[in-house]
Amino acid sequence: MRTEHSSFHAESHGPDRPDSASVLLLSEILKAVLQRWRMVAAAAFLTAAVAVAASFAVTPTYRATAVYAPVTENQQSIPSLLGGTANLASLAGISLGGGATLQRIGALTQARAISLEALRKEGALPALFPSRWDAQQKRWVKSSGLFTLEANQKSAEPTPQEITESFELKRVVEADNLTNLISVRVTLQDPELAARLANRLSYYVNEYERARAREEARASIDFLTRQLEMAEQATVRDTLRQQLSAALQKATLVNARKDYIVEVVDPAIVPERKIAPRRSMYLIFGLLLGGGSATILALYFRRREAARTRSRAASVEF
Repeated sequence: MRTEHSSFHAESHGPDRPDSASVLLLSEILKAVLQRWRMVAAAAFLTAAVAVAASFAVTPTYRATAVYAPVTENQQSIPSLLGGTANLASLAGISLGGGATLQRIGALTQARAISLEALRKEGALPALFPSRWDAQQKRWVKSSGLFTLEANQKSAEPTPQEITESFELKRVVEADNLTNLISVRVTLQDPELAARLANRLSYYVNEYERARAREEARASIDFLTRQLEMAEQATVRDTLRQQLSAALQKATLVNARKDYIVEVVDPAIVPERKIAPRRSMYLIFGLLLGGGSATILALYFRRREAARTRSRAASVEF
């Protein structure tokens, strides 16, 4: 019975062993650090100094933010001035622009085709791929490891997939359903280009939708013209004439408004403060890396010395 009781008593203290082992380990680490604190401090400060120095070699990046808002139907001043044109357009099943949903505008702002066109026309490709652009020769080159190899324009220029994937990492679009606004943030090493892209993306979204509206108007005009030629009843022909008039007006009015479905309500300004590199983070990382590495080394030395001491004591007793 005593044996069973002592066994039960030993097992009941089993869960406390990890805690005591942790305390012993922390105590050993603290002793190792105190024993070799000069080495730990020197390693921490040296690594921190190297990290901070390395941060000066990193090219700063900047973030520009623009705020968009959908153009509502109430803002269509030109159709309203023309009297019944808007009503005729609705009758013909044609939209005069505006009234686009927040989700659609957000999706168009992130669309690959629109982004690709904007980046190419705004001359942003060298900023996205600086290592592959020779600024002096004004041409693309292939980079292979530490060496830069000359290549022709066709093979060295980034592909559309490379361009869109790179820009997706540098552009953030957030839609706020509560305020009905869209925030567009662009992060680049060139602050002026970042601000320009954040503002100009709305232009390419409008132009994309404007082109789609033109195609709709042309298709409607062609369809209504054919229907009018085949119609025989006077009432049907009158209705078709009204719808055709609306389609013709749409083809004219589609270019009348600058902001077709989206407008910039808060344009981005050229950022003056960089968002990276943050030298404080480099400093903290350097201190932790150097101090942690030196602590591990100090603990290793302490345990090796303890092992040697035990070995010598055992040999003396023997």
